[in-house]
Amino acid sequence: MPSAEVLRTASRGDDGQGTSTLPSQITTWLDAASPLTLLKAPNPLGPGWISVVPFRFDTQCRIGTLVVASARNDFPTEIELLVLRIAVNQAAMALQEAQQALEQKRLGIELEQRVALRTAELTEANRELMLLKDELATELLAMSRLHELSTRLRAITELPAVLDEVLTATIEIQQADFGNVQLYNPESHALEIVSQRGFNAEFLEYFAAVEHSSAACGRAMRSRSRIVIEDVETDEQFAPHRRIASAAGFRAVQSTPLFSRGGDILGMISTHFKQPHRPSEHELRLTDLYARQAAEMIERKRTDDERDKLLAHIDRLTHASRVMTMGELTSWIAHEINQPLGGIISNSNACIRWLNREVPDLQEARGAVEHIVRDALRANDVIRSIRAFTKKAPMDKHVLDVNAIICEVMSMLDEQLRSSSIETTLALSDTAIFAAVDRMQLQQVLVNLVINAIEALRPLTDRPRHLRIGSSRGVENLVTVYVEDEGVGPGEQEMDRMFDAFFSTKSDGMGLGLSISRNIIQAHGGKLNAARNALQGLTMSFSLPPPNGLFRDA
Repeated sequence: MPSAEVLRTASRGDDGQGTSTLPSQITTWLDAASPLTLLKAPNPLGPGWISVVPFRFDTQCRIGTLVVASARNDFPTEIELLVLRIAVNQAAMALQEAQQALEQKRLGIELEQRVALRTAELTEANRELMLLKDELATELLAMSRLHELSTRLRAITELPAVLDEVLTATIEIQQADFGNVQLYNPESHALEIVSQRGFNAEFLEYFAAVEHSSAACGRAMRSRSRIVIEDVETDEQFAPHRRIASAAGFRAVQSTPLFSRGGDILGMISTHFKQPHRPSEHELRLTDLYARQAAEMIERKRTDDERDKLLAHIDRLTHASRVMTMGELTSWIAHEINQPLGGIISNSNACIRWLNREVPDLQEARGAVEHIVRDALRANDVIRSIRAFTKKAPMDKHVLDVNAIICEVMSMLDEQLRSSSIETTLALSDTAIFAAVDRMQLQQVLVNLVINAIEALRPLTDRPRHLRIGSSRGVENLVTVYVEDEGVGPGEQEMDRMFDAFFSTKSDGMGLGLSISRNIIQAHGGKLNAARNALQGLTMSFSLPPPNGLFRDA
């Protein structure tokens, strides 16, 4: 604690000063012990000497020191010393009480500030938790609706009924008043209404065929992006169509284009509102998911229509065969997509339960959210895998693990194998075996071989149905893969023609699968062979050359 700057003295008359600058010995006096032998010093107020006695208010010197001085020769007397000690003790107690009061007040203020800060932090954390809870509840509802829509669509075989379902779901999620779905006619280059809700005959006739008009759907088709008109009365480009809009009773419209996997325009899904309006980003995001569902079904229908033209396009045999396998993969797609979607819904429910507790369990909630992200990424990987498998593309060789590709194909066909009661054995090499291959084309070969084996095993009723698939690294470092069944094998004449194009032992077969498979293996520098085995069935095998230094993909 700093020392005082002045001292108090007795009065020296009417014009005398009551204070004076402290002498230089003040530091010595303040540091002296108390009681102490009398100290002497020059009188700072006049001639002569003074007697100085220091008194500490406490032993630790935290409060201060009282220095008493007098010019009297007998200072201090025993009585004066006693009185001064009593006065110092009383002053010390008063100062200590005052100091404690100040300290308590400071601590109280500091505690209030900490409580206020912590309360604010907890309030903000609670607000964020409530927002997270609302967001998760909204996302859960959205995922549930998407799951329900996906389930309904799988049960529908006709495209018009599928489009009606998608339109109804989109109108509900956006709380729209009207809506329609248009398909793109590649011959007339126009959008044609195939499904609608709430429109009068005049509107349907007016927009029966839309090319590059200034209406929302035409602009969306031209720009290849969503168009939202919040108010048709103020949108200048929409001016030519305002009379029809007024007659139909809508003021706002949004149009979302539907694209194929290759980026071609397939159609348009539009919603209309009686009042000026703009759908929220959440609603538009869900609309994109519904639009993707519709685009998948439209493209699938068009793919089915193109199957009738395969015989006239021999140069597209590879792509045609890949498209034909879509019918075999339908159950796998449904199973693989439903599994992550079901996981998302289950984990979302769990997360909300953790957050709804009286004391939210953030650690458990965080774990549930991490599982939701994992399942969403799995669903995305499945869709990407199917898109890559069915897309026509030139050969794109990479050094890949053939065992991993075999496992991928077996996962694709797992549902079909189980539904046919086929016991499958994988006899793969202990270590990864690499070859320079086009992943999609090698998948196609394996799918063809396994499907042929499944069809050979299905007629069996008197013995178990066994299928064995193996791989190894053989002579000259060749990669060898075989598919061996115990089914009904072909005859001698059939063996001679197995790889001929358009030759098939099945009444509904086109005779393209093995022909295309052999061409693919030969294009990879390998050989595809067939031989009857001792198990009454057929063994299909192919060999591939080593990678020759090409880049090895993970």
